[in-house]
Amino acid sequence: MKHFLFLILTSMSFNSFAHDYGSQLGNDISSTDYLYISCDDLTDKVHLEISSGTSVSAPVVSAQIFKNSKAVNIITKGATGTNTVNFQSGGGAYMMTINKNALGVVNYALVYHCEDANGNHTETGLDVLQEQ
Repeated sequence: MKHFLFLILTSMSFNSFAHDYGSQLGNDISSTDYLYISCDDLTDKVHLEISSGTSVSAPVVSAQIFKNSKAVNIITKGATGTNTVNFQSGGGAYMMTINKNALGVVNYALVYHCEDANGNHTETGLDVLQEQ
């Protein structure tokens, strides 16, 4: 029983540090969502996980993150896979676009948070500029 309670408390405290966002890209191949992740000055990097829980025939979802003349691309692994990236570019606003590679409606989910150089969570915000 003690181990069970410990696991519950551990997962509760971990989840309080993660931030989740999910949306749907429309049928058009040009459907693109635009987001800003904002991090405080103590931030060293943004941790991002992207996944899609759709059928095998659905488009592949990708996200591009931009800051300080740097960029990184991350794609879902297969129809229901998750991929993870750490993008190191300090505090401030990280611009993110999310798109897909083909026609068709597709759902996606993000887990994101800002971290300092030791991997500790720092102040994290999200602004949605456009959903399509």
